[in-house]
Amino acid sequence: MGLFNLFKKENKLPIMKDLVWKNQPGKFNGCLKLLQQYPDSVWISWFPETRSNFIQFLETKGGIKLDVKLARTIMPFTVENKAVFFLEHYPLRAEEEKLIQTWNPKVIFVLNALDEPLFEQFGGDHIIGLMDKLGMADDEYIEHSMISSSIKNAQSKLQQKVTIENTTNSSKDWFKMNIV
Repeated sequence: MGLFNLFKKENKLPIMKDLVWKNQPGKFNGCLKLLQQYPDSVWISWFPETRSNFIQFLETKGGIKLDVKLARTIMPFTVENKAVFFLEHYPLRAEEEKLIQTWNPKVIFVLNALDEPLFEQFGGDHIIGLMDKLGMADDEYIEHSMISSSIKNAQSKLQQKVTIENTTNSSKDWFKMNIV
């Protein structure tokens, strides 16, 4: 630390752990277990379509009611010392970091499926085939710091491709509108 960095506040972001399922139905079913495991958690979606799809899924599973928030409406005090679950990554890492920079959660999990648009950009279908060959069930997930690092790198590559961002209601539409 240099002399002039003595009073500079270090910008340390909360750690985000990625949980990756083979497909969307497996991910949503896996969420049921996470809801039981973390009853006082905060659930967040970046895109309204994902939020709507997840709420509809929960209703088909015995009418489970859950207040799934949209990322852009979250206030830092609502996540204080709680487990936070993002139903997806935002395609641009800078947007995620901007949102969570002032948070103090207990833990942040980002729930991913290899058949989602973000992973389609980077060969998620090949990894699905590998997971099938290994005999992995749909409701099982993988988690490792190397996976989180790879996702972060992929988001950074996407950031370089976007000059002017168009906001959309779904992840799929976001890629159609922003990645040529």
